[in-house]
Amino acid sequence: MIPKQEDDLLKAVSKGDEEAFHRLFDIWYKPMCVYAMNYIDSFDDAEDIAQNILARFWIKYSKENFTGSLKGYLFAAVQYDCIRVLRRQKRRVNEEQWRPESGIGKQGGQWTELPEDFGEEMYDEEAYRRLMEEIDKLPDQARRIFIAVVLEDKKYKEVAAMLGISVNTVKTQLSRSLRRLRGSIGLIISILLAS
Repeated sequence: MIPKQEDDLLKAVSKGDEEAFHRLFDIWYKPMCVYAMNYIDSFDDAEDIAQNILARFWIKYSKENFTGSLKGYLFAAVQYDCIRVLRRQKRRVNEEQWRPESGIGKQGGQWTELPEDFGEEMYDEEAYRRLMEEIDKLPDQARRIFIAVVLEDKKYKEVAAMLGISVNTVKTQLSRSLRRLRGSIGLIISILLAS
């Protein structure tokens, strides 16, 4: 997203503009879900995390200005909420492994940006080619679901109807595909944010 557009949306959100918030939601929701799959195995949990973070963002920042990096704030919140989900599932998590080395998080009262190279993989033709090869290796139905939902931005219900399967099957197949493609999550997020 172009910083000027993001600034305009954030200013509108701080004035309580629901339409601006819905636009931010549409831009960031799916990349946040995909990023959460880096840490957790359930796409349903990933969706809950993204929705909860965006809802908390609206509650807090529909009445005050947001300063800092929105991308840094949202992705750091995803990481921290994933830790909470894993703890709730009684898994032992070494919190240090979840702390970003780049210093994402709140510093001096503001949210810092993700590393400069986060999401830059999109411009790496070799990484993109490898991602496409990995997508081609997915089972046929899983590949069609992944392409439809992630790359073509179709709704789960729409994909389920198109393939004659349930929405839960779409979510399960997408979750499995994302787990197989974990090494390419940064590139997938870049593709989502560029579209």
